Amino acid sequence: MDKIIMAALVTSLAIAGACDSTGAPVAGGRAFLTVPGTANQAVPAYANHDATATVTLDNGGVPLDAGGRAAVFLNQPADIRVEDANGTTVATYKESGGTAPRVEVLNSGFTGVDPVSGQRVAGGRTYLDTVLSSIANSTGGTDGLFVAGSTGTQRTIQSKFLELQISVKDFGAVGDGRTDDTSACQAAIAAVIAAGGGTVFFPGGSYLISTSLKVTTKSISFLGVSASASVLKNGTTTGDVFYVTSVSPASFAQLGITASSNSSGVGIKIGIGGIVTMDSLSISNHASAVSSTGSATLTASNMTIIAATGSASGGLSWNGSATVIGSSFTNDTGPGISLTGNGSLVALGSVVSGGTYAIDLATGTSMFAYGVRNTGNSGTFGFRAASGTKTIFHQGCDWGTTGVSDGRTGAPVNYTVVSDTTITPLPSQTEVARISVTAAAVVTIGPIATMGFGRRFTLICSRATASAVTWTFDAQFHLSAAVAPTNGNRVMLLLEYDPVSNAVYEVGRGAVSN
Repeated sequence: MDKIIMAALVTSLAIAGACDSTGAPVAGGRAFLTVPGTANQAVPAYANHDATATVTLDNGGVPLDAGGRAAVFLNQPADIRVEDANGTTVATYKESGGTAPRVEVLNSGFTGVDPVSGQRVAGGRTYLDTVLSSIANSTGGTDGLFVAGSTGTQRTIQSKFLELQISVKDFGAVGDGRTDDTSACQAAIAAVIAAGGGTVFFPGGSYLISTSLKVTTKSISFLGVSASASVLKNGTTTGDVFYVTSVSPASFAQLGITASSNSSGVGIKIGIGGIVTMDSLSISNHASAVSSTGSATLTASNMTIIAATGSASGGLSWNGSATVIGSSFTNDTGPGISLTGNGSLVALGSVVSGGTYAIDLATGTSMFAYGVRNTGNSGTFGFRAASGTKTIFHQGCDWGTTGVSDGRTGAPVNYTVVSDTTITPLPSQTEVARISVTAAAVVTIGPIATMGFGRRFTLICSRATASAVTWTFDAQFHLSAAVAPTNGNRVMLLLEYDPVSNAVYEVGRGAVSN
């Protein structure tokens, strides 16, 4: 353990030596050390700079050598009175030692002179004045206050730290996975709220939570070391871990949330609208990992979500708009992602699976999906769209062998035509539609519903009859030539939708046998 020893060398005795009125050294004399302003309150004298070995006194005084000298160390100021061998006072010194330039400090955090080697080393002997000057240079202000730059306002170091982040361990959290850390974590949240917003930090550890951590203010962030190092463990089977009851913004990053047993609660529950950001979270063993009941906006990236108890509400159950990037959502019973309000889902490069649907879209919602993969079982649809679902745009997605369940229409992927028929393809349901004509007929291709920009799909026009077949297209379609496959052949059209002009353009075609 480091020591701070305030010991000062009595240099007036150690260097010059005490002399009598004739100038002769006070050989055999004594030096009496007293509290300044008093005559008899002795100040202890030490033989070493650690102030651990006291000097043996002679009738209450420090004995002087033949040259009238004595090397002693003090840990407080002292008046010095020097007597000769006959007991006659020959000199006095007022308040020797103890001033900042002369008080010595020994601490491994400061560089000073080693008393044995004379080299400058960490923990060597230095003066208190040097130490205080070093601290002042570090804080930039006076009296231990912090100043930013040369023109900033002086403020306490505590106030500066509070605006950066507050650790739950500042309020007694243990993080051993056994001690109930709920009160400590809630106290840290309250401190951030009192400071006007900021970050609650969870150092590495496992924090047992017995009741929901409530967030009742905006502009608050929760940050851990990583999803595997900073883990909040739900100690109940029904409660939520975080419950945001105020207007956001709120953010969660680098945290793990789990439960000691499968919980019917929610990992992070947003009870009101606002803006929520989540990054690099791992949430498991909850019926719903993340949910909102208010119309909130979510941006979630690098998420690993496992709704182990399988809730119909979804691993991510969101009322509002959500953007999901590079994440994994799994729910063995219900949907992986459930969009419940009048918002939109933007899913990019993510893996989503559920026991029923990978993604479930409610009436009034929209979806824009790029590079999404459904890894659910063979009975799991890639996504389900309610009858009142709005725009659906998806590209480069793998919805699995079952495909999709689109409540907006009953149109299948494959059409078989035996008489005059009007067919309206639904590219938002499937990227490929095949029309096979097996008898004389006039086939009319109706206009498709509006979609997002650049949406491409393939339309296969197949003829399996010698009877006359006529293909006509709505004016929405702009083709390079007429479509007229011969018996036993097909024409495959690659089409692209332009939402600005609400037109469908041919970008490629091929003709092969059936």
